[in-house]
Amino acid sequence: MSDPPGASIFDVVDKINLSEGADGVSKEAAQALRKKFKHGNEAERRAAAKVWLITMRNISTRSFRGEPLQVNQIMSDVLEVHAASKKFLSSLEALLLAPPSKPLLSTPTHKFITDILADLTYMYGTEKGCEALVELWRKVKMPQEPDLVSPVALIDILLRLV
Repeated sequence: MSDPPGASIFDVVDKINLSEGADGVSKEAAQALRKKFKHGNEAERRAAAKVWLITMRNISTRSFRGEPLQVNQIMSDVLEVHAASKKFLSSLEALLLAPPSKPLLSTPTHKFITDILADLTYMYGTEKGCEALVELWRKVKMPQEPDLVSPVALIDILLRLV
């Protein structure tokens, strides 16, 4: 499976941002990504990580990242709840913390997903509802790395492993 074209990813983002029933759409998007992380092959996991990064960076609302909705927030806020939840991140935790004797990812893909996690933790780690991102980052990072690292340039992440 090749990486999804950028236009397709932004179609998903637009669908979530413009949807009246964004909770259902957001939940489905997060479930599909989680399924790829849990059961996909290496290329599918890498593609899912790219979709996760672009979606998190382009959803216009906070609840995709985990902050509870306020009554007056638009419905697309709900995607953040699903894509930064402990349930969602548990699928990544299993991949990133697999024992070295039985790795689930190649070294380049492991680094790729770790860089994405570092970037998203830097962007959203201090926001309410995104505590699970910080928790996972603290488990995955090297001991000498800070809790909130400077983000890797988005273009560097997206162009890696093309």
